[in-house]
Amino acid sequence: MNGSIMDQYLWWQKGIIYQIYPRSYQDSNEDGIGDLPGIIRRLDYIQRQWDDSSNAGFSAEGVTTWLPLANNYPERNVARQEQDPPSMLKFYRALTDLRRSEPALSVGNYVSVDVAGADIFAYLRSASGANRFLVVLNFGTGEHTLDLSSVASSATIAVATDMVRSGSVDLSALALRPDEGLLLRLD
Repeated sequence: MNGSIMDQYLWWQKGIIYQIYPRSYQDSNEDGIGDLPGIIRRLDYIQRQWDDSSNAGFSAEGVTTWLPLANNYPERNVARQEQDPPSMLKFYRALTDLRRSEPALSVGNYVSVDVAGADIFAYLRSASGANRFLVVLNFGTGEHTLDLSSVASSATIAVATDMVRSGSVDLSALALRPDEGLLLRLD
């Protein structure tokens, strides 16, 4: 994989992550204990890196924000990811759109699929009268070729983690790259 795609997989190593303890944060029902609805109500106050302008487009120039900006905001921001086809933003949107449009991915059944290899995790999602999906994830650093012909003979890639790979695949010899995940619509 080239460096820019690999960097996107490792976003969490370079990003700033805020951990919020709900019980001490925001109380929505005035019982004295913070809760998730209280946090959700306050999410507009958490900074987003919108673009590469001053204060990452979150606040006007010259304003001191209450949380520090990440040093990489000129390179890692929503505006840049909007223009980058394999970005995490585009990946997240593709998965979200599929989940909203496909009953198997939102309310469907889950069935584990036995596969060879400790680094591989696979499962089926299905719902009555809807498309069936196979999710195959390679958590390892090596390539794998899997025989999943017991599930179906072929499938079409609905979403790949690199946002580049597409088309039909033969499930009797499914090639998975290191750290790759495939969401496959079964034929």
